[in-house]
Amino acid sequence: GAERIFGFSADEVIGESHICMFPDFLKSEEAKLWRRVTAGEIITNYETVRQDRDGRLVDVSMSISPILEGEKVARLVIVAHDITERKNLDRALMQSERTQRERVAELKTVLDSVPTPVWIAHDSECKVITGNRAAYNLLRLPQGSNLSLSSPAQKMPYAIYRNGRSLAPHELPVQMAASRGIEVRDFEQDLVFDDGTVRHIVGNATPLRDANGEVTGAVSAAIDITTRKSAEEQIRKMAHFDALTSLPNRVLLMDRLEHAIAMSARNQTHTGVIFLDLDHFKSINDTLGHHVGDLLLQQVADRLREDVREVDTVSRLGGDEFLIIVPELRQVDDARHIASK
Repeated sequence: GAERIFGFSADEVIGESHICMFPDFLKSEEAKLWRRVTAGEIITNYETVRQDRDGRLVDVSMSISPILEGEKVARLVIVAHDITERKNLDRALMQSERTQRERVAELKTVLDSVPTPVWIAHDSECKVITGNRAAYNLLRLPQGSNLSLSSPAQKMPYAIYRNGRSLAPHELPVQMAASRGIEVRDFEQDLVFDDGTVRHIVGNATPLRDANGEVTGAVSAAIDITTRKSAEEQIRKMAHFDALTSLPNRVLLMDRLEHAIAMSARNQTHTGVIFLDLDHFKSINDTLGHHVGDLLLQQVADRLREDVREVDTVSRLGGDEFLIIVPELRQVDDARHIASK
């Protein structure tokens, strides 16, 4: 067995020092072992490295038993097992784990550098959800905390809405993907924070599966479209509202007038249209300046809004001209009363 493991024949080693089987970097080990066994200590399952006749390293597990004559150690019995195969497997496993940890660290670095919020559900019930740096920043939560709404570790500083309705945890993209095993695409939702701030986001989610196809969690990413929504709202206002007074402009006015006339025809009522302008407005601009004229127009717009019903429409046609649509009138004289007011 010794010849098979170490490659030396009995004739080559009998009578020689066994130090020839110690690699250079372990030469000092021999003295340490000698001190232990000469003190009568039995060493079992001692894993170390030896070298064979050709200088190749061999992983061995050794048990050393001293044999005493009187009180002195006269000889040693050494049993060695070749554990190279097991050690190679251990080293391969350690390398695999090291590589896996490095890949996980690399993936985390990549995710944290991505400006898009990403959530990862680590189980199909979404009890534990983590995210990248962008996700925690978006949600205003400490890095590394559990993002699950199913079993939150802390009170969340926000609520999630869709079309004005509060969403339950199971209605969110990552939970739907994990619990139902489906892909969720372009899911618009609103994050409403405790301080009243609103962020509009579009979420996508995909289930994570094991080798057997069983859902083990989900990954979700979101795009913050708050800026886009604000821009769309601004464009809509510019298209339909007067920039100075925020009253409906001609485009929106005509739409509401058509609607009011249709409602009156259906309900057999009247629609009143009141036109008014401001006397001597030019003199205001000429003597006090256009900025004062603008303030006056804004004041007039506010007062007109206060003096009409919610169903009425106050519009600025341009300059100092205003037009008011008064729908659902029972009598023609009602329009005269409103105009006098």
